[in-house]
Amino acid sequence: MPSIGPERPRLLLLGGTGQLGRELLRAFGDTMDVEAPTRMEVDMMRPDSVGQAIVGFQPHWIINASAYTAVDRAEVDAGVAQTVNSESVRMMAEEAAQLGAAVIHYSTDYVFDGTKSSAYDESDSAAPANAYGRSKLGGERALAHSGASHLIFRISWLYGATGTNFLRTILRLVHKAATSNVPVRIVNDQHGSPTWTRDVAEATKKIVDRISAEAQAADVTPAQAMKRYNGVYHLCGSGETTWYGFAAEALVQLYVLMPKAKWGRIVPITTAEYITPAKRPKNSRLDCSRIKRVFNVQLPPWQESLTCVLKEIASQGEQGLS
Repeated sequence: MPSIGPERPRLLLLGGTGQLGRELLRAFGDTMDVEAPTRMEVDMMRPDSVGQAIVGFQPHWIINASAYTAVDRAEVDAGVAQTVNSESVRMMAEEAAQLGAAVIHYSTDYVFDGTKSSAYDESDSAAPANAYGRSKLGGERALAHSGASHLIFRISWLYGATGTNFLRTILRLVHKAATSNVPVRIVNDQHGSPTWTRDVAEATKKIVDRISAEAQAADVTPAQAMKRYNGVYHLCGSGETTWYGFAAEALVQLYVLMPKAKWGRIVPITTAEYITPAKRPKNSRLDCSRIKRVFNVQLPPWQESLTCVLKEIASQGEQGLS
């Protein structure tokens, strides 16, 4: 079991090159000894490489921001999604349990089928409607049954100023559509909460700091201090909208932030009008009251966070839209 003496706590960050991973590096880089292996060093397609990294680095904390997130491709590539999102998580969890490391793992709203009429809370039964959701649920269950101290944060509609996400894709398409009369069609009957990567990283840091302080006060390891909090927590932006509503709000703000930029039109459509290989939940709303009650964490309204992200994008000029 790793002990903490005068040295800084050691954090193994998996998925450090992704859009969430980069924000986690930003949040933790000044306060912990962070090891963020590249994909060449730790390949989630090879679960044994995950175990080797944990044994080699001997971390006090493990944060897993790595995932297979190609929702449609997972329908024909289910084995790969399962390896990355379930089997590698199982290996991580088993090694963490043996070592005595505290684990934070991110999951998704897609573990639910979206048929509930209100927001899902952590006690609702999971019933994924697609292969991606099933693979993520497998990872949740592997971690929960491993004996490792863990927190699982289910997040929804993740986006940021960098990386591949809905916001950046839509802005690129609408910007290109300015030269044509063809509108960009966006689904308007799927409901959820857009969640900024930086908000998630900062919330994670706040919770880690609290558990670390409790561990130090009790003279125990972070994993021992985390045990009382083990389980699943929903963590997403406050408020709700649709994919169309999200895009429309972004454009309203960009008309002000980038007055010289040209934009095409967007039109709302139904899920039935936009056929995809993977079924999407119509209701992705997550009740985040538990994490607020336990850790006093509540993410800002999604519109406020969107403003921060759009200011970052606008500061790059129109090249930031490519």
